[in-house]
Amino acid sequence: MYELMTTDLRAQLNNIQTPTLVLGAWAAYAPYGATRESTEAIFRSQYAALAGVRIAMSDSGYHFLMWDDPQWLQAQVRAFLQADTVAGE
Repeated sequence: MYELMTTDLRAQLNNIQTPTLVLGAWAAYAPYGATRESTEAIFRSQYAALAGVRIAMSDSGYHFLMWDDPQWLQAQVRAFLQADTVAGE
């Protein structure tokens, strides 16, 4: 667990050649002053080395997006897979 939590793999993200969808949430941090924009900026900085990454932020999910915002999550995954299928044809 320690190694998992302390290993920074951001420098290796540029090795990924696969379309990537990153789903995030920010609503749980709103009471602490976070905004959608500030949280998305953190995600963008974390994945800056990953070319072509698509980052989507849920407005109502907290942590477990599949539970907190299932329709949004499913729509994001379907749209991502459909776009990748169309692009790969």
